[in-house]
Amino acid sequence: GLVTLLGDMAKTALAMWLGSLIFGQSGMVIAAAFCMIGHCFPIFFGFVGGKGVSVCAGAGLMLDYRLFLICIGIYLVAVLISRRASVGSLAACVSIPFAMLITGWFDTATVLLGAFLALSVVFMHRENIKRLIHGEEKPFHFGEK
Repeated sequence: GLVTLLGDMAKTALAMWLGSLIFGQSGMVIAAAFCMIGHCFPIFFGFVGGKGVSVCAGAGLMLDYRLFLICIGIYLVAVLISRRASVGSLAACVSIPFAMLITGWFDTATVLLGAFLALSVVFMHRENIKRLIHGEEKPFHFGEK
């Protein structure tokens, strides 16, 4: 899982870097948005893909390491409290646009990207959210198989 996460983050970072070389900040934002769409709805896998968390992580790291660290911190706290990875993933990704606004470092297009990424992750986690509401989402146990 860790190798997949790092690979997805690297693909997002590479696309954003190339986008920034060609079209500046706008290119970086557009590349990140298309990374999310391609990750969640890949053509080669029948438009069935991942939930976008790794794209959010890669985009956050590419935009500002402080944003990435804030989101990782939120993820860890949410997972430790809830014992559910889906809660941590949702909390971390939903926090992106708010962390951008709090730091005041980002422009409108980038904050809108953060909102798009967050909403995409919420949409892709809709089944997890239903299970959480019904108390059916399985927790994980630290140090157990």
